[in-house]
Amino acid sequence: VLLDLLVKPRLPLLDCRTHLTGLTREMLEGPRAVDLGEACKRLLHLLRPETLLVGYRLNSDLEALKLFHRPLIDVALLFEVESRKQHQHHPLRWMAEQLLHEVVD
Repeated sequence: VLLDLLVKPRLPLLDCRTHLTGLTREMLEGPRAVDLGEACKRLLHLLRPETLLVGYRLNSDLEALKLFHRPLIDVALLFEVESRKQHQHHPLRWMAEQLLHEVVD
């Protein structure tokens, strides 16, 4: 099952930082964007204690939703970049292209 949502910010955004996030104002106002309560409701509807949750940078998403869930696989942690900086990760776009041979817009 794929849950593909964006959470609408509660406060107005001055800058979406599209060059870093890939998000635009149009995306945050589109049909994929829901409020935080709705996002939690939809996720909890799908999760069971034995559900394996797979995603990219899941800890930050779960923290924002004030949720804890195990088991999970965070693909960002599977492919850390070798560098002097700790916890540096490949961008999701790069991972999709390399691992899935998919181009992500």
